[in-house]
Amino acid sequence: MRTLALIRGKILSSRYRLDAIIGEGGSGVVFKGFDLITKGTIAAKVLKDGDSFKRIENVIRLKKEAAIVSRLDNPGIIKVLDIGTWDDLHYLVMEYVDGQSLDATLHQQPMLPPSMALDLIRR
Repeated sequence: MRTLALIRGKILSSRYRLDAIIGEGGSGVVFKGFDLITKGTIAAKVLKDGDSFKRIENVIRLKKEAAIVSRLDNPGIIKVLDIGTWDDLHYLVMEYVDGQSLDATLHQQPMLPPSMALDLIRR
């Protein structure tokens, strides 16, 4: 199994440069990156290697995630820009939104003031 941290700085599919790890979950790593064609900042989820059954399951889940999210049109939902495979790694490219995640906000302040909670809901 390869360490995904080692692909930092690499360019996926001759287009997406992976600059920094910004998150990690059970199935993959999320990188902040740069689209060399549009010259915009992106987020790229790259699936981790794993045993073949788990890997197939994760690829199916990634494709379903891309299909569902790409059909949604709401300013509060991140847009899917691309999905693909590079060097046997499966990835999903999304628009990048700067800021702290809701999870991180709730870890810092589990009981949000009502005005802050309403502001988050309105977004």
